[in-house]
Amino acid sequence: MKSIKNLPVEYTANKKAWMTGAIFENWLRKLDRKFLLQGRSIAMVMDNCPAHPNVDDLRSIKFVFLLPNTTSYLQPCDQGIINSFKHCYNSRTIRKYLDHI
Repeated sequence: MKSIKNLPVEYTANKKAWMTGAIFENWLRKLDRKFLLQGRSIAMVMDNCPAHPNVDDLRSIKFVFLLPNTTSYLQPCDQGIINSFKHCYNSRTIRKYLDHI
């Protein structure tokens, strides 16, 4: 994707293809501004991943952190939801790229 200069979606990456705290915080701040302009407030349920830092000065997003070492029945993402979401997201993203081209 290095040669593509204009996409109809926001895209951020790093060399290891991992979510980092900095990428996550930047995304959160943009999302917070968007929700603030729309007059929306949300609660975001977060796990204890190091890439998910608590960002204090958000105005439209409130964090609800899961307890550390919570069993998988309390963390639905451990039950295959992440894989299902990634599959759907990748399919839709590729479809948007192709439609844009």
